[in-house]
Amino acid sequence: MNHMPPKTKSPHELSKEFLDHLDVSPGTLREYRLALDYFCRHFSSMDEVTRYGAKQFLMIMSERYALKSLGKMQAAWTGLLDHAGLDPALFRHHRIKPAKKGFGSFLPWTDDEYLQLMSLAAKDSALLAGIMLGAYTGSSTQGISRCQMVLKDNMACLHLPETKTTNRQRIIPMAPIVMCAYSNWDKERLGERVLSKRFTRIKQNISMDRRKAFHSFRVSVATKLENAGIDERIAARWLGHSIHASLSYGLYSQGLRPANLVPCLEAIQWPIP
Repeated sequence: MNHMPPKTKSPHELSKEFLDHLDVSPGTLREYRLALDYFCRHFSSMDEVTRYGAKQFLMIMSERYALKSLGKMQAAWTGLLDHAGLDPALFRHHRIKPAKKGFGSFLPWTDDEYLQLMSLAAKDSALLAGIMLGAYTGSSTQGISRCQMVLKDNMACLHLPETKTTNRQRIIPMAPIVMCAYSNWDKERLGERVLSKRFTRIKQNISMDRRKAFHSFRVSVATKLENAGIDERIAARWLGHSIHASLSYGLYSQGLRPANLVPCLEAIQWPIP
């Protein structure tokens, strides 16, 4: 049995002890575990946990995480310090400032993270289908919640009625795997808020970084299209971005036909669970 005084133990050892003695809900336990994981990555020993060290740590964290998430993390960190016999107020001496506007741009989901999300959503068929639709279309939760299958130019397409801008509402062709996902989605649709809430709940098992969200699929799709060498005008039409085209295209064209967007289907590939 380890009888070392708390202060001489490593952050990892203390975190394990602290979590083992917590009597909280599974959701709170998950949040505490993630918060302490970040703590252990930053501090290699408890000697580094000084008022200055805590300030530097909070500055780094505040650039990546929303204030609401940081508030929950602080509860875990102060609890750990109390368990270690240190001043639990070390993290309360500093006022957390929100990240600068524009800093927290969204990060794309990787293929490995996508597989993790699919695994976590395996028991929720509606969420699973919503994730797949978002991953292949780059649409927001609003577009996914209201999407409809339509037939255009004898092609099965997906109508995404997003309303953020006039360009966001679009019709794109469907790959077979997307048609399958839509079929499952149409059986049990979720409203955009419910879809977002359920997605956030499972994604916290992977990352609490606010730059990793459902909107990150839009970044992933744009990245895949660019890496595949897709023409920017075609990519813009797929994602619902404005097109800075010539007068002839910009004023008179009715938009690209679904057949012209087919190359995007081959470019947007995700691993199959």
